Amino acid sequence: MILLIKSGNTMINFAVAKDGKIICTFACHNNPFWTSDEYYSWLAPLLAARGIPFTSLTYCVIASVVPETFYNLSQFAVANFPDCFTTLSALHPKLGLSVLLENPAGVGSDLLANAIGAYEHYGRKPSVIIDCGTATTSTLVDQDGNFVGALIAPGFKTSLLALCQNGAQLPVMFFKKPVVVIGKNTFDAINAGMYFGHSGMVSNLAKVSRHYLHKTLHVPLTDIQVIGTGGYITNIESEEISIIDEELLFKGLWVFYNRVCS
Repeated sequence: MILLIKSGNTMINFAVAKDGKIICTFACHNNPFWTSDEYYSWLAPLLAARGIPFTSLTYCVIASVVPETFYNLSQFAVANFPDCFTTLSALHPKLGLSVLLENPAGVGSDLLANAIGAYEHYGRKPSVIIDCGTATTSTLVDQDGNFVGALIAPGFKTSLLALCQNGAQLPVMFFKKPVVVIGKNTFDAINAGMYFGHSGMVSNLAKVSRHYLHKTLHVPLTDIQVIGTGGYITNIESEEISIIDEELLFKGLWVFYNRVCS
């Protein structure tokens, strides 16, 4: 069994994988001050509760978009998986994707993992990956495994917090799927506005991305699949999205692990 780690701006997600299947997942808030020992003391009991001894993990793969957290996670890997860990980056010789960007080194490892997962698990087709997290992103991959580009917009929770913090008379609130289309009070109005507004943004990101691939690759629109993933993907609805896969990033990390170890 191997340990897959994704460090995002808000959360750190851990997954245990075996034979290409995700056995279990855990998450904690991203605390850049946590040490290697704190990660171990937090994770080991959770694994034990699932009947998984920490010592049964034989390899570790890390994808991080937060430099401060990346250092401490790397120390965690060095301490617990000496010579048996790797980190995902666009410059890795076994990435398996051609990154067609001005500065490949600057691309987020989360976008790379999503691209690998989509390409290898969904038929090596032209794909658009919508990831709803701290940021809402659209990643474009062609049928040859090229990372074509991306779109980045404010994420669902990021937008909600910014609205509540910058509106003088708006309450700090948590999102709940709306039961009404038009709000008759502030709470319902914000809920409906966030839901329909962000759903519309996601639909347009997907549509623009599909049409870009359609025009540049000269393939039918129907051949371009749109995959939704990320922690907030269930907070929106879009007819543009044909597949929902909340484990897509981990699937990409599993593929990357196999490439590194082959």
